[in-house]
Amino acid sequence: MEIFPVIISDVTNLLAQAGKGYQTQQAIFETTQKPVILEYTANECCFTSYPKVLARGAQSKSIGKWLDIESGELCTPDAPYPHVSKIVISRGFTYKPVIDVFTTYSPSLSFVYIVQGMTGTKAKVVLAENVIAAGTGMMHEAMNGYSVVFSAAIEKNVASLIEKSSSSWFALEFFRVSSWEEILTGSDFALRQLLGGGVLNIPLCF
Repeated sequence: MEIFPVIISDVTNLLAQAGKGYQTQQAIFETTQKPVILEYTANECCFTSYPKVLARGAQSKSIGKWLDIESGELCTPDAPYPHVSKIVISRGFTYKPVIDVFTTYSPSLSFVYIVQGMTGTKAKVVLAENVIAAGTGMMHEAMNGYSVVFSAAIEKNVASLIEKSSSSWFALEFFRVSSWEEILTGSDFALRQLLGGGVLNIPLCF
């Protein structure tokens, strides 16, 4: 059976792909006719390398900036991919936001993704306050030739403190949960642990 590419005309089309059963899926951005690969299944890097990149980005105060993966130092942006880029859209993005005429918000949830370019030796960690902003940012990166190699839902209070570079006095460790509901259930515990100092174990849904 022939599988036709997914047509992505806006961010809602992209977010609708979260939680799909496919491992990979071809897609096309409608406005630019640019192809992109969508991935849904977490690979080995998602369990090992990328959470470490996220922790390093937070503790080196480089959220939203390019850093060298090996050294953790800020660096110049990587070059875009010469071939088709990809977007890893995790199960954490199955969250359906509350939308009204004034705002879009995700109670107790924020969203994080990691961007890489041609060399794979540099990365940019991005935090978004809601799933719409995250999806829009991921589309923008892919349209410009970069790949989103990791994405996850994260507890909002923790994400806010990380983004404000308040994480230098405790160690960050991440663990995977199977649904964003588990993050909401355990959010009070995570905040108490944060206020207590030491090692902060942060649940991620990816």
